[in-house]
Amino acid sequence: MSKLLYRNNGRGLFENVSNQLGPDLQISRVSRGAAVADVDNDGDLDILINNNGQEPQLLINEGGNKGHWLGIALIGTRSNRDGVGTRIKLVSGDLTSYDQRQGGRSYQSAHDGRLYYGLGARTKVDLIEIRWSSGSIETLKNIEADQIITVKEGSGQISQRDPRWRPR
Repeated sequence: MSKLLYRNNGRGLFENVSNQLGPDLQISRVSRGAAVADVDNDGDLDILINNNGQEPQLLINEGGNKGHWLGIALIGTRSNRDGVGTRIKLVSGDLTSYDQRQGGRSYQSAHDGRLYYGLGARTKVDLIEIRWSSGSIETLKNIEADQIITVKEGSGQISQRDPRWRPR
């Protein structure tokens, strides 16, 4: 079967863009899983597809970032190590976004554990409120966009690069 990829058009609908993304996506294969990750640490998400009895396909998003973004890696100390269950509230100007760190969200695959936020034209994040699964709450303020930060529970922001991930 051919792969299908849908794009959110920003108006609550998704459009099929599979035929716009080159020949690799059109190759018919039996696929059994997909993992989404920022493999090259550039703020846009890439996809690794597991194929049955064949090599995997790595689809690198080279579409260019049209807006600003922020990635957040979590390191739990009192909570679990990966911060699973931690809830984050992010405020950047008129944008308020909520997310929760989840684990294992795909069949035979594991997604990037970092949380990514699209900021559009906004160049900084005014507030990040982190509610760890242990019950503790941390707040970060005035964070610059277009980077991946690592937050260790109880210590606040510890670095601008996630030490567990390296660019290719």
